[in-house]
Amino acid sequence: LISTHGSCTMSSARSPARCQVCWSPHDERIFARSATELKLYMVVQDDVKEERLTEIPSSLRLSDACYAKQICTVPEEDAHAALKCVSWQHQPDYPYSFAVGYNNGRVALKRFTINDSGAVVYAPLQAQALNPRGHRGCTNVSWNTLHPNVLAVGLERSRNDSSLLVLDTSVACDPTSAERHRQISAPLKAIGDAPLQMESKIMFDPGSNETTCSLSWIPATMHIAAGMISKTIKIYDLKDDLARSRPQMTAIHKAVNCLSFDPKLHHRLVSSAENMICLWDTRNFTKPAFTCTLKPNTVITQLEWSPVSPNCLAILTNESPYLQLMDIPFAASGSGDVEILYNDYFQWHSRDRMPYSSRAAGRDALVSFAWNPITENTLIAASGSGDLQLITAHRKIPLTWGGSDQVAFISCHGSMCASHQHSPDIAMEMKRRAKLGYGFNPSENLSVVGPVQSLRQLWLWLELYKRLLKEDKLVSVLGRKSHGSVPGVQSILEGEFSPKRTCSLATPKSMHHHSSINAAESPDFVMYHSQERDACVLLCGWPSLDVDGDLESFLKREEMEENFERAAAIAVFHGHVRRAVTSLRDGASLANQQGEGARSNMLSMISLGVAGYSPNSANLWQNTCASMKKDIKNPYLRAAFSFLSGEDSLLSVLKESGISYQDRVAFACHFLDDKKLHQYLSHLTSHLITGGHIDGLFVTGISHKSGLDLITSYIDMTSDIQTACLVAGQAMPFTPKEKTVSSWFESYSELLDQWRLWHVRASLDIEHKKLDSSHRPFQQSHLTCSYCNKSIGTRPERGVSIGRQFGGERGQAPTGPKVCGDKVSILLYPLPSRVLFALTQTVGSRFPDVLSAFST
Repeated sequence: LISTHGSCTMSSARSPARCQVCWSPHDERIFARSATELKLYMVVQDDVKEERLTEIPSSLRLSDACYAKQICTVPEEDAHAALKCVSWQHQPDYPYSFAVGYNNGRVALKRFTINDSGAVVYAPLQAQALNPRGHRGCTNVSWNTLHPNVLAVGLERSRNDSSLLVLDTSVACDPTSAERHRQISAPLKAIGDAPLQMESKIMFDPGSNETTCSLSWIPATMHIAAGMISKTIKIYDLKDDLARSRPQMTAIHKAVNCLSFDPKLHHRLVSSAENMICLWDTRNFTKPAFTCTLKPNTVITQLEWSPVSPNCLAILTNESPYLQLMDIPFAASGSGDVEILYNDYFQWHSRDRMPYSSRAAGRDALVSFAWNPITENTLIAASGSGDLQLITAHRKIPLTWGGSDQVAFISCHGSMCASHQHSPDIAMEMKRRAKLGYGFNPSENLSVVGPVQSLRQLWLWLELYKRLLKEDKLVSVLGRKSHGSVPGVQSILEGEFSPKRTCSLATPKSMHHHSSINAAESPDFVMYHSQERDACVLLCGWPSLDVDGDLESFLKREEMEENFERAAAIAVFHGHVRRAVTSLRDGASLANQQGEGARSNMLSMISLGVAGYSPNSANLWQNTCASMKKDIKNPYLRAAFSFLSGEDSLLSVLKESGISYQDRVAFACHFLDDKKLHQYLSHLTSHLITGGHIDGLFVTGISHKSGLDLITSYIDMTSDIQTACLVAGQAMPFTPKEKTVSSWFESYSELLDQWRLWHVRASLDIEHKKLDSSHRPFQQSHLTCSYCNKSIGTRPERGVSIGRQFGGERGQAPTGPKVCGDKVSILLYPLPSRVLFALTQTVGSRFPDVLSAFST
């Protein structure tokens, strides 16, 4: 197993050909891979293609964004000994030093150096860390992090020799000592004698001859924990010379494999036995603080704490293509029963399963993994076939919504982070609008909604509709009985307000383009007129053709708002090409004065193109302007060119998405026959409802079921319950009687109560009552008798006076006080003075004691 400190431990039941990986403690890009030989790799961040990767010698694919490039290899020195475990030394002076354990018990020291050219090369050492007597396997090697030259070695059982040794490799790793050893060994080698074996000094030998299953150093200390095959975990303190012969702490338990100390909390230790994980607290080492059992028939092969992310434990089981991440909660000392704390935590938190491979490769079982000691949430995993993959392990992190548009969360380092949303929170936006007076008045709402174009179009249309009603311009179509309803274009054209529930047929009429620029005649465009169509055109905000000067007033108003492109397009749609050229030239002049050179040049070019229009040379003009349309970015100018081109002009204008829905519907009412118009409106209604386009209510209307469907879709898209209530209230009491509308008002009222906007809530109820007389706000305060618990200040029912509720006739005082058993409740205790407003004045004349009680 690869530990968090670059060490490697291994149980005796594992295969000797197991591929192992470990990260460099000095460089986050370098890692080692060992199977039959030890190899060094460097991670290269490059999404190189697979066919190019084959051209790079000794390279391995790690992920879609990186690959591993081999930088050096240790040649196989002993064909009869298989490599079983490896550990990377924490020595800054020699960043590429290793201890390698073999199945014959030998422990060798391997070192790589950097030559003059900057390349990493293998530099063999003459020293042997350990060469034990007899043939027994080396199960574990691990370097100490506090003293880099101290090496712990775990061995299999031997009758006479210890299976746990701690070595001092200072002499073996010293280059000066190695050179002196070479000089002494050279003469012996010359005469044929065997050279002297340079071995490390044994600094700790507890004398235990049982197999060491696993071992782990307590980080940054000289304490070591060893799991023995006799179902015992022993912790030794190597600083105390007198206590070396006996362990400082001992725990008897069968979970003696895969020992690993938490690098963040040094008192926490994990171990395993088959499918069981034990969490130990060295402050109370009598029993495990928590025990977790995985599913049956699984054997845990590796446990390793994350060296960067706190409380994160990675688990690997046999024949599994997955790594499991477990969050271990922190338990402070003196926090009560730690076992209960952990059991309660894991009862509600399930383990995360992280897939080994995201590619379509085979799902081979993992055999080892290693955390990157520097980079957060990064590890490398090795499969049984020797394939490697770099994985980013995303943990669950605690997060919460803030009071505004923020999300707060805890990073892996334990620090608080906050992120702003790119889009504002709709709840905060509704609260802001409510404070600014967002209500049932369309004119006031325009200053509240700000730059939200869909809401501006909505309230502009409702303001226009109320103005048209006030000026009696829709009476001929809607009548006076339906005053207060808010119909749409579709319902008007379907004849819902006609006595016969039918719409009159449209009358076609020829239109001529009144132009004196290179034109004597204009092409004939058929325009359709009817009473309903003219009303719909007014609802869309276009001028009436029956009122002289209405079009000119409309165009001047658009020019005052600097909408020269829209003014020119609508002038063209009404046949006034000369007037369109005037708007374009005025716009070009104003844009030039404001320093908008690009817009000025575009308007000047378009004005020349429109001025050159002539029905006598239509083909030549169309060919010339066909290339110009591609460079025109403004949708209204493109629509004007499409309209004058003649071929498929109507369809091109209606498909121009940059033009507002009102302008497109008004255009359709002018130029489409009855059948095509109904088809277009039906298709447009479906599109508006599907997309939740609230500014399309002028098509469906509010007092129509399709309008409620559109508002419902808008709520689903935006959660803006506030606008839904205020818009639905515009058509009351003509809004369809459905529970949906009442639920909107209830939800919005509850929001106002939660925000403690009491005045806004009261204004909402008052306006709601004015719009719908059947609406009765829910009574929130009651006055009850303290003896019978019945209300004595209930609101009178409609048509019943207070005197009648107390037993008297209508308009008369009650004949006696209200009695609860043998006590007169309203005489015994004084009531608030406000209750006087709920009683008639005649009470005082008949019952003076009652009045005196109230006044008290």
